[in-house]
Amino acid sequence: MTGVQTCALPISAALRWTIDVGNPNCATSFDEIILNNLPLPTANAGTGQTICQGGTTTALSGSVGGSATGGTWTAPNGTFSNANSLTSTWTPASTFFGTATLTLTTTGMSPCGAVTSTVNVVVSPTPTVSAGTGQTICQGGTTTALSGSVGGSATGGTWTAPNGTFSNANSLTSRSEEHTSELQS
Repeated sequence: MTGVQTCALPISAALRWTIDVGNPNCATSFDEIILNNLPLPTANAGTGQTICQGGTTTALSGSVGGSATGGTWTAPNGTFSNANSLTSTWTPASTFFGTATLTLTTTGMSPCGAVTSTVNVVVSPTPTVSAGTGQTICQGGTTTALSGSVGGSATGGTWTAPNGTFSNANSLTSRSEEHTSELQS
């Protein structure tokens, strides 16, 4: 063979290798092989999600194409409902919060190499709240500033009571004013 020719092949093709011995009295010889040209595998891990700490994702939206026949999910922590299902769910470790990168790796496309696609899942920390220390006031009085606090993924809160008012119900340091019916014996 004196050169190499590259051409686009259909999905499969018969290739023939012929030997010409240069003598018209001798028969030429040939051999054939079938070449199966597989499309390259593809993977798409889908769109990201945001969940709360201790929660589980909704069904992931992975997809594969080309010569891939399936995929497998992996993550740095947590568990999958079925790591070999493209629509699996993922539950992070109960103490984990932050961003986790889930990886979808193609399967079933030998001899083609596997390809991967990733998707980020944001795990918001568990919200926490503290109303602060209790106070004693005289009937008709006003509290000193309340000392509410929030943490985790919480960014604020609202004070409520059956009776009375607050100087600003959305402020962590609001003042509570007269709760007459609550304080009468």
